[in-house]
Amino acid sequence: MDGFGSIPKVYVRLMQIFGYTQLTSRNRQLVRSKFLLVYSSVLLISTVSWLIYAVIRMQYKTNPLGSNQVGRIIDYAQMVGIGIAYTVTMVETMVHHRKQRRQFEKLKEIDGLFKSVLKVDTGWATNGKEVGLTCLLMFSAYFLFSSYTLGFNLYLKEFSTIEYWALYTILSKLCALRYFELYAIVTAFKWRLTKLNECLQGLKLSTKKLMDLDNPKKLKFGFYHTEVYLQKTNLESASHHQLDVLRRIYYHLWDLNKIFNQSFGLSLLVNIANDFILMTAKCWALITMQATAVGLVEYLRLLAFILSLIPHGFNIILICRACFLAAQSATKSALLVHKIPVDSDNHKQNFLIEEFSLQLLHQKIAFNAVGFFNIDMSLLYTIAGATTTYLVILIQFYVNSKRG
Repeated sequence: MDGFGSIPKVYVRLMQIFGYTQLTSRNRQLVRSKFLLVYSSVLLISTVSWLIYAVIRMQYKTNPLGSNQVGRIIDYAQMVGIGIAYTVTMVETMVHHRKQRRQFEKLKEIDGLFKSVLKVDTGWATNGKEVGLTCLLMFSAYFLFSSYTLGFNLYLKEFSTIEYWALYTILSKLCALRYFELYAIVTAFKWRLTKLNECLQGLKLSTKKLMDLDNPKKLKFGFYHTEVYLQKTNLESASHHQLDVLRRIYYHLWDLNKIFNQSFGLSLLVNIANDFILMTAKCWALITMQATAVGLVEYLRLLAFILSLIPHGFNIILICRACFLAAQSATKSALLVHKIPVDSDNHKQNFLIEEFSLQLLHQKIAFNAVGFFNIDMSLLYTIAGATTTYLVILIQFYVNSKRG
């Protein structure tokens, strides 16, 4: 696993088992494994074949989540949407394997600069608890929600829906795993930006006041002047080197951000679009089901629909929050650079600060879905507003149809 740097073995194995990476470490180098490529291809073909077979069979079976036409349409939308999202994710992983390898290598290079030059540890050992806890809570909740749906169908003795439930559960968890993978990458990205900001805050660049060279009492003897001058020179050299290394680290992080957008942007777009469509459709189904709910079974069915909404919303909130926090850390880096004191007599220091400032101005860190929209907290407001708008339109049609 040396080729993957500080990335945990469990994480790498998990991505390999579910086909989200075909890379393996060989002689401390990352190479594409032919076995993993064939394995991922077989996994994709098998899943898509099962999906097509299940969708065709759904035409001849009882509607698994509701007897009305709206519920039947949502069932088809769920199966087709989640199948497309998973297929796009797998194909994207296979196509962008070089960029994925470059991403791991770039992350390893950044960690090397932190450790060798700045003496800062950025490994998962110190920061991995947050990601591990999120993974545990995320998939535990999803397991409970899926178990409730299965138990509800068994209670109604709708055994024909077990196949539908199993396929949808597998595909939805695979797409949720993709969200978790992106969350882990962005969170690791944010850790390094946080360490960068800590180094910027602790950076001590020399100034006249720092060394107090203008005090005539302390410059009475020539040897003292020479000693202080040498101390200032050494401090300046070390500080300038650290500032230059921090500037290079930021460039590598910006390059890593660009690779992320290119490697994962399409799957982000498709998964978020699928979650948005399903949330809107399920909210509409809740409204129509609530209007006709009269017994215990109908209310249990309503609860199943509500629980099925939570994973879609949580996936979007998870990735939006992670990308937002990472972008905020990048903004903080720019503010810290502008707070570095300027010494009018130190041209080299001023040049480094100016160069870093221009770099921060032109190389802004932001996460997007292949350029369609940025992934941040504003996306949540956009989705909420769009969902409300479509629901109002659908409710108007529903009321008019009832009157007619």
